[in-house]
Amino acid sequence: MFLLLLIGAYEDKHYPMDEAVRPQDVVEFMLEQQNMSRGELAAILGGRSRPSDFMNGKRSLSMDQVQKLRERFRVSADLLIGSVEAPKRKNARPARRR
Repeated sequence: MFLLLLIGAYEDKHYPMDEAVRPQDVVEFMLEQQNMSRGELAAILGGRSRPSDFMNGKRSLSMDQVQKLRERFRVSADLLIGSVEAPKRKNARPARRR
């Protein structure tokens, strides 16, 4: 049992895993694995500007695009959707301390 804890601690220190994988990272990795270009991705996403907007974080994937990518790359849709964060409000006041 002690050996398992020791190995786990070593791996956590030397090989940390980032649990927050962005959908853009997943698509970039799959493009590399499939030896595809972003131009070929445009055909899947439905336009030339869509891959650029998505990869730069300006646009999220639609559910139709997620479905197409899931079928093409055979990956879980969860990886393509990413985490859902509350949108940040402009000019939001900081919370008051009590």
